[in-house]
Amino acid sequence: MRRARPLRALLWALLAGIPSVAATAAPAPRRVLFVGNSLVYYNDLPRMTAALAAAGDVVLDTSMIAGAGTTMREHLDRGTMQQELARTHYDAVVLQDRGGYPLCGREDRECAGSTAAMCEAAALVRKAGARPVWFGTWQGAADAQAALSKAGARAAKDCDMPFADVGAAMQRFIARSRVRPWLDDGHPDTAGSWVAAAVLARAITDERAHVPDPLPETCRVRWQDAHPDEGSLASSQSAPAQECAPPSPAVLRGAVDAANRSR
Repeated sequence: MRRARPLRALLWALLAGIPSVAATAAPAPRRVLFVGNSLVYYNDLPRMTAALAAAGDVVLDTSMIAGAGTTMREHLDRGTMQQELARTHYDAVVLQDRGGYPLCGREDRECAGSTAAMCEAAALVRKAGARPVWFGTWQGAADAQAALSKAGARAAKDCDMPFADVGAAMQRFIARSRVRPWLDDGHPDTAGSWVAAAVLARAITDERAHVPDPLPETCRVRWQDAHPDEGSLASSQSAPAQECAPPSPAVLRGAVDAANRSR
């Protein structure tokens, strides 16, 4: 029995030298669901967001429910989001209402119900064990954007969820680059979607956005060529062609800088 102690000590010494599987295993991906409309599916924003999160060593597994012009109230009435939340566990859900909401004109009843719809969606997300994130949209003029940012931040606070102010970041991007990051119809161009991706990556991970080094060749589905339907996950629908190209270094640096300089 006297030899047991030295043998036991030797065994512990050997075990101490073996790296722990838990310590070396890669972290599990965070599942993120995007629910919105064309501002989400243009340029495959979920995949761009995952690419920027990966630069900060956070792996995102993204899914999307989106339809052209779909409001959050329409998403709630359709029920696809609720079905997906019941079927799959998500860590975070990005919620995006129609562009310009909740800054409403007096006669716009649909817009007037935006905050209530977003709060209802956020409550469903929390009940499913996920964290809701409000995707704030944009206006072209700086003063209109300031008003939208104020209204969105107030509404997000009422709904008890973080406000990812993409529109304010776009104004900062414009101030630095002198380039407008959206198309004539208000949809984001590639630069605009990188700005949105940087802001959302920061909101989802609670970390500053990072510029990937080296720059990734991010293959993105051109959903704007097919317009997915909000009745099912986009991944279950026929997808258009992919576009594979590394992003412009200047655009990516500008997008990340605009996201990180939030007030």
